[in-house]
Amino acid sequence: MYQKISGFLLKIWNNNFITLLIILLIAINFSWLTFPFYWDEAWSYAMAIFGMAESGPTLIPGHANEWFTRGHPLFFYFIASSWLVIFGKTLLSAHVFALVVSCCSLYIIHFFCKQLFSIKVANFAALSMMVQVIFIAQSSLLLPEIFLMGLSVWVVYLYIKKKWYSFIAVSFCLILSKETALVLFAVLFFDTVFLQKIIYRKEHKFDMTYIREIFFVIIPFLLFGIFLIVQKMNLGYFFYPEHTNLMSFSLKECMEKLSSISNSLFISNLRYIWLCIAVPALLVGIIKKRFLKNDIHIFALSGIFIFAYLLFSSINFFTLRYLLTPLPFIIILYIVIISKSFSGKSGYFLIVVAILVNLYYGLVVSNGEGDCSRNFRQSVMAHKEAVNFCESQQWHDRSIKTNFLMNFNLVYPQLGYLYNVEKPFTNCGNHEFPDIYIFYSSEYESKIDEIRSDINYELVKKIEKPNGCFVEIYEKREVINK
Repeated sequence: MYQKISGFLLKIWNNNFITLLIILLIAINFSWLTFPFYWDEAWSYAMAIFGMAESGPTLIPGHANEWFTRGHPLFFYFIASSWLVIFGKTLLSAHVFALVVSCCSLYIIHFFCKQLFSIKVANFAALSMMVQVIFIAQSSLLLPEIFLMGLSVWVVYLYIKKKWYSFIAVSFCLILSKETALVLFAVLFFDTVFLQKIIYRKEHKFDMTYIREIFFVIIPFLLFGIFLIVQKMNLGYFFYPEHTNLMSFSLKECMEKLSSISNSLFISNLRYIWLCIAVPALLVGIIKKRFLKNDIHIFALSGIFIFAYLLFSSINFFTLRYLLTPLPFIIILYIVIISKSFSGKSGYFLIVVAILVNLYYGLVVSNGEGDCSRNFRQSVMAHKEAVNFCESQQWHDRSIKTNFLMNFNLVYPQLGYLYNVEKPFTNCGNHEFPDIYIFYSSEYESKIDEIRSDINYELVKKIEKPNGCFVEIYEKREVINK
């Protein structure tokens, strides 16, 4: 009886685990699908995608609002706006699109590991990705990072398997979604020209097949070059000037940023538990010669990509969600190294320990207001409550001074904060002596201390949430007295 039950459970684990995991991901996000847009999702991507849905999906630079698209290639905007055209220009439709992308990306990670390693590695890799706070937080947001993550893993799989026509099709989607994809394709080119020669010295031949591979790996660069030429012709620049101005080649700044990014990727969120297990496992695997030549190739390829991505990020503007692109490659490395180095159940036991530690962090420790934290939706609720309070006071034409994000929340109905979408606020701006001040914690402003003690203003609404979020709304006393 015990053997039948264990056999049945093992069959579910092997054959249906990824399906169950995707169902769980949908269940986690179900109640959030109608939440308003937040942070970069609100002021940049949602504005650009909804605008493109209205004017018509396009891949041509200059045919979309460049201030919102920020000079990025337009494939992500194109496919998301096409979804909205088909399924409706609503919050629900947009977040369902994002969730579908997340489910597909999780499946791609599972498929990658199943094809190249084993079903057990695949299940553990998908589960390990699933319990990362950053993945759960981003999984229903209208942002491109999970989209880029899934495509990056898919491109590497097609490259390793030498499925070249599929490689070109997926590479088209990736390179025309964001310029950071150049890092991956540069690493693949390096692998084709140098790394494979070193690892597969006896098997490697300089023939037409090899030349053909180089040609296919170069094609993504040609596609991106066409995009840059069109962008230069239509908009007058190759790369968005505001972004290039944020680049820094100062060695000190780059080293500081590299240290910070590495800490976020390998140490924080209790991810250091993986290092504590994987580093000794790697030494054991090398000593016992547990790794095949193909394993070594994937390890080296992934390691070079992770390092190159860190260097690229240290030069450019960086935000935490950008970690999603290299994160699955790191998790897969950890799991393969641990499972191959420790025979039997001991390796999988150590993997389970690391997963449980990450899960503990996600459920108990993680907090904050950023869109990569567990409880950021408490801030969304606080902001919506503040906007709805302003509506209830009928301040639609009153002069309101607040910060960047709240301005968008008050003015643009498509972001989901306004109760009455037909009546947005019309007088939000940089007023010197406004009727209303709205302060909030995610864009803290020191002027709040001055207004708190200013006898000309009165606190009329204060909102606080357990994640540390607050909103304070002040009204001018002379207006109240009228």
